[in-house]
Amino acid sequence: MELSAEIGTLSVIVTRQPSEPMSTAVTEAARSLAAGLDSLFATDGGELRLTAVGRPVSRQSRLAVYLARRDRLWGSFEQSGVELPHGERYDRELEGDADELRFGGAIELASPNELPAALEITRGDSALVLGRLEHGKWDWETFLAVDTPEPKGVEELQRAAVGQLSDDLFAIRSFGWFDDVEVGSVVFAADHVLDRIESALAT
Repeated sequence: MELSAEIGTLSVIVTRQPSEPMSTAVTEAARSLAAGLDSLFATDGGELRLTAVGRPVSRQSRLAVYLARRDRLWGSFEQSGVELPHGERYDRELEGDADELRFGGAIELASPNELPAALEITRGDSALVLGRLEHGKWDWETFLAVDTPEPKGVEELQRAAVGQLSDDLFAIRSFGWFDDVEVGSVVFAADHVLDRIESALAT
């Protein structure tokens, strides 16, 4: 994905051993990042939100529609065996294809300690973590419903997030698949935000 001149990236990478499970290595990198953000948030405030878009279901299937409306977004993740981070949950039905039903939402993480669980979800679903270094109002509903174009997959979600990054906002996704040796997390933000995060990681 091409980034604007104002936005850069910071990667937190670990080298995975051949016998080491992928999720273990990715979690190690996420914990390092969480520790750095925790120290920043302790002095400056800040917040993290796991933001996700669910898979669409056909409105032609009454059972599929019933289950989707019963479970909504986060319930569907739990039904699939996904371990969700602790925090206040929000979701809503998204407008889109008239023949499909889809939900999107956010979890305001209870603390940076929940970041590893949140980032594990970003590795395999249409999800990412959006954060800011100081507390402030963020319109997640408009972001998912309007700013993220169809088909609202990982690429569209990430592109929309990067387009929103200004001031102290940042976005994070984890990476690592199949037999990758170098795995971890990547932070997207303006240079001055990356500098503050990098300094926190170095302490």
